[in-house]
Amino acid sequence: MALIKQKVLEEGVPYLGLCRGSQMLNVAMGGTLYFDVVAETGTTVKHIDYDNYDGHRHPISVLPNTPLSEWFHEEFSGRENESIELSVNSYHHQGIKKLAPGLEPLCHSLDGLLEGYYDPNFLDPENGRYRVGLQWHPERMMDDYTGCKRVYQDFLKAATMHRRKVQQQEKRGSSRAVVHSFPHIRT
Repeated sequence: MALIKQKVLEEGVPYLGLCRGSQMLNVAMGGTLYFDVVAETGTTVKHIDYDNYDGHRHPISVLPNTPLSEWFHEEFSGRENESIELSVNSYHHQGIKKLAPGLEPLCHSLDGLLEGYYDPNFLDPENGRYRVGLQWHPERMMDDYTGCKRVYQDFLKAATMHRRKVQQQEKRGSSRAVVHSFPHIRT
């Protein structure tokens, strides 16, 4: 948790939290969890199937006009202002109870449980900013929807741009250190 707070929240390192990773970021930012979704909510939606671990799917409702709806735009074709359903893998018995301040929902399962969120103030891949949490695993669904690839493409773009910015800052910092060490040299 300390690493998330330092690197992600303080230093602005791009973050794609999947499954437990999405839960951890939510808690680090002030949200809460259900420790046992079934026991605490009485849901009939099966969020984990130990006998069909990789094959289990359940529907989620993707909110319109969100980054998730943009990544999965083929599914929204002609229904841009409506929510759409995707069938996603599910491996969790815990879930987000209260979304942290500043985060916005992307999708819910049919029982209302939050299945994805983002930070609207920290989602700009072109400028190295990305903070997204998904309760499901798009890396295991690459053949299901082309939008799964876009989740990662934007994350990689943000990580690349963030690294470039850090390298530029380090380069500027090291040249200042040289000037400070040798004040008689003019730059």
